[in-house]
Amino acid sequence: MISILAAYVIDRAYGGRRRPPEGKWRSLTSAAVDVVVLVGFVATLPILLVGFWLYDEIPYKVALGLESRGDYLSRTIPTYDADQYLNTTYRAEQIRILAVGGYEALYADAEIHPSDQPCCLSVYDANDEEQLLAWLRQRRFTHLLVNYGIVHGTSWMENAYLMSRQFLERCAQVEYTARNVAVYRLLSDTEIQRRALYLPAVDELLQNPGFEDGEDGVPSSWDTHGRTKLDQSGERSHGGQGAVLVKRKGSLSQVVPVWAKEIHILRVYNRAGPGGEKATLGVTWHDVDGYPLRTDWWVVAAAPQWQEHHMPFKAPAEAVAATILLRPHASGTVWFDDLSFKRELGSLPTPDSLSSCVELNTPEADGQLGRGWYEVEEAGAQRWRWMAQEGWLLLGVERGKDTLQVEGYAATERFQTGAATLQVFANEQLVGEDWLPNGDFVLGSEVPRELLQDEFVIIRFRLSDAFVPEGELRELGIIVDSVCFR
Repeated sequence: MISILAAYVIDRAYGGRRRPPEGKWRSLTSAAVDVVVLVGFVATLPILLVGFWLYDEIPYKVALGLESRGDYLSRTIPTYDADQYLNTTYRAEQIRILAVGGYEALYADAEIHPSDQPCCLSVYDANDEEQLLAWLRQRRFTHLLVNYGIVHGTSWMENAYLMSRQFLERCAQVEYTARNVAVYRLLSDTEIQRRALYLPAVDELLQNPGFEDGEDGVPSSWDTHGRTKLDQSGERSHGGQGAVLVKRKGSLSQVVPVWAKEIHILRVYNRAGPGGEKATLGVTWHDVDGYPLRTDWWVVAAAPQWQEHHMPFKAPAEAVAATILLRPHASGTVWFDDLSFKRELGSLPTPDSLSSCVELNTPEADGQLGRGWYEVEEAGAQRWRWMAQEGWLLLGVERGKDTLQVEGYAATERFQTGAATLQVFANEQLVGEDWLPNGDFVLGSEVPRELLQDEFVIIRFRLSDAFVPEGELRELGIIVDSVCFR
């Protein structure tokens, strides 16, 4: 209707001027009509503009049966999916949630308290692990619901110890993440102690993450687009010698292998260059054929001083690789340094669920595996599981059994050196080292009894070499069939 009115006004304003006069009263009537139509058009213009602005927010598709209520809420409310995860995973009386950033309590069954309200503001006064854990446990909080879309735009929230990488890595487990919102479960003291032993198993997926290597202004292992500059003077870096300045319409990217359906943590240090205010970070997930599955975008502030930002992302079920992208958000320039992209440490099994003998070619073994293992593969009746150059697992302790036996297969002819040794560690103490034959192997290592006093022991295998099959991104070491105490 507005288009018709606009056309009528234009016609009267311009086309009508070429018509001969039709009499005084008729001219006055026509002029009055023109004025009324023009006023109506101007009056409805704000409605038109607001309609365009709110187009995606109006649930007209729900009213027309073109979209479900759940899909609409998921699309328009950032925390809705996280609320639904908590509703379906826990009973309301089991958990108590501290919300950091914005939240929608209307859609959560459990008790939620916002951290920026008077009841909870004192959480931001805690500046060490002991103090913060005491505050959270005294108030019986079990989970954190973090809206990073707001946290990353609120410096006093992002810079608090509660949101620090050190605290979240040691004392919390990412259970869910989507649309820049994450759910963390707070760990018990026992879980924190066990995780401290497991933390060394986290593998860095990026190559040259600190920009220490490069030449002619280009960092090695990174693809540069547009205007970028590697500075290796050490005067402009966060750590080490290298940092990269990315200018307007420029970007940095790198392709890395990822773990399907697993949560990965991206960390970056940045600061503003001339005219810079924000930075855009992107993670594009790819399937085995290299096709993009989805891109997760993340916008962070760029302050005059170096500042750390970190964010969890969950890889799609078909993902085998991801492209990490860095660039200024709109205009200006931004410095980047000391990145990290790692797979989040999975939940640790409870001691009473740990077996002292694990058959690794079965999916049931997943609950005892740490870093460095790939999914079970099969061809016909054959099933196997590859380990990377290092692999961790938890093994239950059984009284009277202290010989650790490892069975598997090594394709040493595919290693660059043509041979390899396997080191075996128990709770980070070396307990065995052997040369591997080319083919099937069975190795045994005696584990000192003082390492077997707990209900479990952390086993780590380390190979002296590994290989990358042609056409793949995976780093392969050996196939491990079983690990058992005998």
